[in-house]
Amino acid sequence: MSTFEYVATAYSVIFAAIALRLIGGLPHAFEKARRYWVHATLLTLLLLGLVQTFWNLLQYRDADWNLVHFFLILTIPGVLYFIASCAIPENPEAVSSWHDYYYAKRAKIYSGVLIWGVVAALNTTLLLGLPDVHAQRINQLGLVAIGAIGLSSARPSVHRTLVFVAAAVTVSSTVVILLRGGNAGP
Repeated sequence: MSTFEYVATAYSVIFAAIALRLIGGLPHAFEKARRYWVHATLLTLLLLGLVQTFWNLLQYRDADWNLVHFFLILTIPGVLYFIASCAIPENPEAVSSWHDYYYAKRAKIYSGVLIWGVVAALNTTLLLGLPDVHAQRINQLGLVAIGAIGLSSARPSVHRTLVFVAAAVTVSSTVVILLRGGNAGP
């Protein structure tokens, strides 16, 4: 087994936990009486981002692996697990209002999104040598901007706009992958 395969295995285990957390909370978050469309949309975008982030792991297959690089690459699923844990509590059936829950957890969720963007940029720079001007940087900057704005504002109108911006970043990320022919890589 190659070093990358060990990395991919560790990544997969953490991603499975994240997916289970998010998918397990979806029925509760989408329940009509308690649903908040901003939160429900964010959960959907997180799931799509999770798939894209997992797919992008393949671009690291030829990286020069050592303990520091292993730690760096595992920070992304760690941050994503933090976001998922903030977005969906352990007992989602106990949430009476997803609107209230979302605004109570907003700062944690968006601080995680901001860190996700920073760590993604660091990883592609340090592990892949990705240039400063590259299509992936748009998505990374988008995550940082969404995180910073979501963290700094509690206004519902800002958060309604943010989910549309997050959807645009998700579409942009998909386009970057498709322009590479569906291949993961810089």
